Amino acid sequence: MLEKLRAEHGDTWFDRVQLFAEQGVMGEDFSFCARLAKAEIPLHIHTGVKTTHQQTIWLCEENYQGALMVSRLTDAAKAADVPEGVEVVSD
Repeated sequence: MLEKLRAEHGDTWFDRVQLFAEQGVMGEDFSFCARLAKAEIPLHIHTGVKTTHQQTIWLCEENYQGALMVSRLTDAAKAADVPEGVEVVSD
């Protein structure tokens, strides 16, 4: 797999690629996945592996769980009978 990607893309597998002109470039992780798809190499994801991901902040399991809880609470509030003039925001 790595040899096939190197033959087509060179030594730097993590260069960011542009998916659609109007959407700009993807991150290195999605760019790598796009290269795999283009080369018809299957992608396998192990969802049990705990790790972090650097954005403008470091994201970890606790950050994800907190954001998920806020999202679910916001969805529940939006689905509830909210009185006229009350706006549910998730900021």
